[in-house]
Amino acid sequence: MSPVVLIFLLMLLLQLSFAAAWALSSRFMEQSGRAARHMGLCCLLSALAVGLMMTRGHAPTWLAYTGANLFAILVFMSLRRGVELLLGQSLSDREQVFVLLLCGLPQLLWAGSADLQHSSRAVLGTSFAIGWSLLRLIQQAWPPLRQEFGPRGAALLLSPHGLGAAMYVVRFAGGLIQPERFARPIDETTAFNLLAVLVLGILNLALNVSFAVVIQVRLVRRLQKLSQIDSLTGLLNRRELLAQLAVQRRWQARFGEPYALLLVDVDHFKRINDSLGHAAGDAALVQMSQHLLAASRQIDVVARLGGEEFCILLPRTGVVEAMATAERLRQCLRDAELAWIDQRISMTVSIGVAVCLSAEEAVEQVLARADLALYRAKDAGRDRICLAG
Repeated sequence: MSPVVLIFLLMLLLQLSFAAAWALSSRFMEQSGRAARHMGLCCLLSALAVGLMMTRGHAPTWLAYTGANLFAILVFMSLRRGVELLLGQSLSDREQVFVLLLCGLPQLLWAGSADLQHSSRAVLGTSFAIGWSLLRLIQQAWPPLRQEFGPRGAALLLSPHGLGAAMYVVRFAGGLIQPERFARPIDETTAFNLLAVLVLGILNLALNVSFAVVIQVRLVRRLQKLSQIDSLTGLLNRRELLAQLAVQRRWQARFGEPYALLLVDVDHFKRINDSLGHAAGDAALVQMSQHLLAASRQIDVVARLGGEEFCILLPRTGVVEAMATAERLRQCLRDAELAWIDQRISMTVSIGVAVCLSAEEAVEQVLARADLALYRAKDAGRDRICLAG
């Protein structure tokens, strides 16, 4: 068994395994399912192309050569389409069909030629189509990947595509100048073909790994975000608020700037649930969270602690600014009428304010002071603000 055939056999088994893995995993992917199925199709087409190449000398020429070349072109077109789906880009189907017709149709016309297996034209056409697909994939994928993963991350993820593009560009350009050296059918044992087959073996593995890394990193980031967000309102949850408070405490220890906490609690919220139902209560909380976000600064942190209680972290804020902000929020929410079907819901809030002037005070103590101030505000009649001592 020649080295080329051995590498082909390993590639065939590997691609069939990848195709099965992508097909199975796509069933459990909500956002990336279509992209994963395209990657599985890409692996399946690659296995078919390699399998047909291994039949050369035994199967009909039109199948072993023309069929293998066309499947090879479709491999990278499917890869490009899968990347477009993964990145949420518009599909380039028309362009891909044009390239397929440009490079594939002549090969169909030559299929009956007796010397097709020795023709460099099929190799040049296949190399051009694959090289074009990879170069266009890199051009399209670079901006969104750079934005999502940074320049280094994007370069690393696209490095397999760049390696493949470079090889096929060299194969095409070299084939125009020295076809007897660069444009021989891939199953022939030449120095360049041995190098090309090795690169293809690495490329097939690296492309799957690169595709999987993007999906996995996105999944981890999504899970991380879900662990930080309140599912009803979309605000930060208590866990993430504590993390933000820890960051704020470190900032205060370094620069000495105070920060304030506002604990906001909806007055008589139970009446909304009892009279209009829990759906109305949920809608009221969602609309209230939107009002809180709209009335806050960009540097402020708005979180839902649970139930009808919210917390706002005000960085770089002293007592006077904190009390003014609390009054503005109280008045804003008092004036806002929350919509529910054909009804308008009026709500008031009680606010407890605590200002931290020293990093020596623990975050838990600041929260406890704000909570005590909130209790005093509600006990004093609600719809008012109390400052913690």
